[in-house]
Amino acid sequence: MTVTLSKSLGSQGGAVLGPARVIEHLVNTARTFIFDTGLAPAAAGAALAALRLLRREPGRAARAGEVARELHSRLTAAGLEAVRPDAAVVSVRAPPRSRRCAGRPTAGRPACPWAASVLLPCPTASHGSD
Repeated sequence: MTVTLSKSLGSQGGAVLGPARVIEHLVNTARTFIFDTGLAPAAAGAALAALRLLRREPGRAARAGEVARELHSRLTAAGLEAVRPDAAVVSVRAPPRSRRCAGRPTAGRPACPWAASVLLPCPTASHGSD
């Protein structure tokens, strides 16, 4: 299993969880790991702090999911094409040649379901319904 720290914990990087021999094989052969190094201490510290916060306030993850679903509803009601989120990341199809999308977090294939780029708003538990 792979996990991301960037979307799940607001940090950077990720991890591979599984049997040691599978992890060793991936680290030594996977394109994404061949020239990679360990996390920067600040990124590891940010992920650890986020995990500690989630232990103290476990409702934050559920709240972030609620906010993401509300955002999805509002975006689709406004006529935008968006994927209903399973987590707190909403993939929104970027309007063609939209100047308003410049400088925003985007992803291309294969990370998104469409051939075009998408915006990736990541709501948090701190976002209100406004």
